[in-house]
Amino acid sequence: MSSGFAVDAVRIALAILLNTTALVIWDIGTRSPVRLLADVRAGLRERRSIVRGVLRAIAGSLAMGAAVAVSAPAASRSGDLSVIECWALVMALAIEQLVGPVLRFRRR
Repeated sequence: MSSGFAVDAVRIALAILLNTTALVIWDIGTRSPVRLLADVRAGLRERRSIVRGVLRAIAGSLAMGAAVAVSAPAASRSGDLSVIECWALVMALAIEQLVGPVLRFRRR
């Protein structure tokens, strides 16, 4: 196993972790679309909820952007980056399904 392969594997693992973090912050992987719309509608009535939602959107976007930045050097061609990042996002969705509800419960 070459050192380049190990570094690329660590990069992809970190991208998966960052994508999972974004999904946990956004809390969209485990919510049904109906519940998500109801929560958004209810949140629009409270200023504090809107500010919290904007901060969560920014934090999740930064985590997603960091995931792309971290995994980009692992791609040898530009088309490879989209494949790597799509699979990292699929893995992040699976991980978020497993640990997301537990992490959100512990936070409350």
